Amino acid sequence: MSMPAILSAARRALGERHASAWVAGGAVRDALLGRDPVDLDLAVDVDDVGELARAVAKAAGAVAVALDAERGVHRIVSRDDGSAVDLTLAAEGIGPDLLRRDFTINAMALPLQLWPNAAPPLVVDPTGGLDDLRAKRLRALGEDVLAADPLRMVRAVRLCAELDFDMEPQTAAWIAADADRIAASAAERLRDELVRLMRPPGAARHLRLLDRLGLLTRIIPDLEAARGTSQPKEHYWNVLEHSMETVGKVQGVLRVEPLDPDPDPAVPWGARDAAHAAESVGGGRTRADALRLAALLHDVAKPACKTVEEDGRIRFLGHAKEGAVIADHVMERLRFSNRERRLVAAMVREHLRPGMITREPGGPSRRALHRYFRDAGDAALDTLYLSFADYLAARGPRFDPADWAAYAERIHGILVAYYSRESEAPAPRLVDGHDLMGALGLEPGPIVGRLMETLREAQAAGQIETRPQAITLAGKLLAEGSAASSETRPRRSRRAD
Repeated sequence: MSMPAILSAARRALGERHASAWVAGGAVRDALLGRDPVDLDLAVDVDDVGELARAVAKAAGAVAVALDAERGVHRIVSRDDGSAVDLTLAAEGIGPDLLRRDFTINAMALPLQLWPNAAPPLVVDPTGGLDDLRAKRLRALGEDVLAADPLRMVRAVRLCAELDFDMEPQTAAWIAADADRIAASAAERLRDELVRLMRPPGAARHLRLLDRLGLLTRIIPDLEAARGTSQPKEHYWNVLEHSMETVGKVQGVLRVEPLDPDPDPAVPWGARDAAHAAESVGGGRTRADALRLAALLHDVAKPACKTVEEDGRIRFLGHAKEGAVIADHVMERLRFSNRERRLVAAMVREHLRPGMITREPGGPSRRALHRYFRDAGDAALDTLYLSFADYLAARGPRFDPADWAAYAERIHGILVAYYSRESEAPAPRLVDGHDLMGALGLEPGPIVGRLMETLREAQAAGQIETRPQAITLAGKLLAEGSAASSETRPRRSRRAD
């Protein structure tokens, strides 16, 4: 059963108990804005909310879950589409319940019997939420409601992002004054708010608001050192500003918002790209979410790796590799899935590669492409998107359309190679480890793996096409010492005995 069935069962059960109920919070806000509410929050005046939740779930063929039984908070989840109805005890009536909420636009209610006709005259609005809704303004009910749940400080920025609202100055001042309280919030809740905050258009602007309020680097302390870290003349922004700007450019690359400046058609985008970005990677999050996180973290190690040479040249040697380690730790702290951690770490580690391999005369070699696809793995395509965004975020007002066109054409060549590779059947393996050990008299060990990888590269580059050619090349490499190590050595051939 879906949401309508749950509501129908709730109306019947409440009628049988002669109890009152109101749709409250975000659902009323969204209905007034013309948005489709995903979940509903029902404030109910009953003796036993748990008993009511179980009765409604049974009648609707749904599942009842106690979220906070002591405070009378229960959830009914549809088995069909996962939509949910939260039941919250409102023993004193709806007025006092609304006054305990977070923001005025979430402190409105509508009697359940009138839902979904959320016309303003019918709405219970004790805090001026309707006026704030009309003014597109986010206003907290008071400093105490932020202190009661510090996560509301991040939620305030997320709501501004999702609704395209401005934050009321006093609310911003309260948050900035108490920003250090955010450390008390659960990592999973911070993760979810941060991910949602970066999804709407204007992500760079919203990250800057999060930073101005003192929250960004309290959520990700690893970014604090990037504040004010200068970069070479090719960059317009310092490292932290560039990182936030890169998230904004990712939004353009993903077509969440227009790119400014608009580089189309240099960045190709079609149904297969959109499907790739929308692929689930865990916890209701997508590859696009992972890409935005990688954009925010891709230069996180630059401050630690920064050097200034005698001629004044600024360098960040090794920052991609070191950044991947830091990014993985950040993702682990925020309780992302293992797959998301691997994706983000790979994008950070490899984000310079597309630009580097396309500098070769005539474009990247088949060997270079093979190595890139091998090393980037599941993040190969995502890293190309990051490369586009990274370039666009570097120049700022000094953006040069001609330079961009040349760069985009180079990266586009890797995109073409990627999709060609995806559409083709994998090349048959010419030899395996047993073939090499038998033909060359080798013992099992790392040397066999290194030879196999070298042969795969040679095959990808078109240098070998048959089994005899593979064996011959492996023997030549072994004789030259190209693949040997002190840990392994050829074994004595049984034929020689």
